[in-house]
Amino acid sequence: MGLQTDQLIFNREKQGITISITAKILTLIVFILMQISLSHDSEELNLVLTIVGPALIILIIAFFILLKVKRIHFIGALSLLIDIAIITVLPFIWYNSVGGEALIPRTYLLKTAIPYIVYLLMVVNTLTIRPVYPLILSISATGYFIFLFVYAAQDPRFQITHNMVESLMGPATSIYLYSAFVVMIFFTGIVLAFLAWQARKTIIQSAVSEVQNNQLSRYFSPNVAEEIMNEEESFFKPGGKSQEVAVFFSDIRGFTRISEEYPANEVFDLLTDYHSFMASILFKYGGTLDKFMGDGILATFGTPYSTADDAENALQAAVEMREALETFNEKRKNQGLFTIEHGIGIHYGPVIVGNIGMKDRLEYTVIGDTVNIASRVESACKPLNEDILITESIVDKLPVGFVLKKLKRVRFKNKSEPFQLYGVAEN
Repeated sequence: MGLQTDQLIFNREKQGITISITAKILTLIVFILMQISLSHDSEELNLVLTIVGPALIILIIAFFILLKVKRIHFIGALSLLIDIAIITVLPFIWYNSVGGEALIPRTYLLKTAIPYIVYLLMVVNTLTIRPVYPLILSISATGYFIFLFVYAAQDPRFQITHNMVESLMGPATSIYLYSAFVVMIFFTGIVLAFLAWQARKTIIQSAVSEVQNNQLSRYFSPNVAEEIMNEEESFFKPGGKSQEVAVFFSDIRGFTRISEEYPANEVFDLLTDYHSFMASILFKYGGTLDKFMGDGILATFGTPYSTADDAENALQAAVEMREALETFNEKRKNQGLFTIEHGIGIHYGPVIVGNIGMKDRLEYTVIGDTVNIASRVESACKPLNEDILITESIVDKLPVGFVLKKLKRVRFKNKSEPFQLYGVAEN
């Protein structure tokens, strides 16, 4: 289950990075179009295109690589480095395009639209659901803006003002306003990183729940699966417990002969259709599908929760499967396919039920003598010419209404006492 969860999280991360890169590509395209339409200086336009153009090409290549490879974190880191490179270079490009130090003071390096671009890029990087991306970008931008201020302050023409309008429109700068910009960028990065972390946490929980739901739907009826999910992690821990259940075995008659006489694809199609058909009936009566064993089915009634009706539900499922087999065979006959027969054996008794295996690959199953006896009861169907056989332990728990046929007592291998078996009359 752990590997499946990791794969789901990987898929969500890949989706997030893909969306992030797509948003950056669209942003750069819009940015280039705006520069082309608004720029009156060919030198400025050429400088911008020299930086943004290659970045756009790299992102487009990264986008197509991302669709085919699994190294998503490398692509994400590359995209982040491009962001940092763009916000680092653009202020000087714009500054030099309007004359540079020869004409205007370095203060104008602090008056570009770069902070707004940083905000946009931090939001886009949040879509990757990797908190480190917006955090790194905000820390890098904060450090860079502090560097720009120190660099600008070394210019003899550097001026400080407390007037906000003059700070925004004139050659001077306001330490308070600029500091507010820098602090806001830093804390915005922290907030976005927290949001990305929360989103990632939610996605991980969702992925775990999705895997667990998929696992449970393989074995349990929907209502039982929902109850188990309410237990959260406790159900999925290794270990078992002792309880009494009805153990159900079914098997297709003459399956070895069928496997020899018919092509493999026909045999597999038969098993797929048959198992789907019968498993739905098991779930209808609250049964738990333990496993498919080739042509056989092992199921239990009373797991994970025992009820007073487990024996009755097991027999009700068997009777309905008898009727369903007629419909199943009629459908196959109309398609020109061979028909089948099956035998069902049910026994009630104590088992050990729980999760067995490794931490990342657990199997919910039952073990014990009751399971072995149920298997042997099913094996007795053919010699006794019955399609459903139950033991006295099942009969003792049945309500009035079932028409049963008392058969001879059968001694199973390695058992000292014979078992009284019963057939179930057809309606």
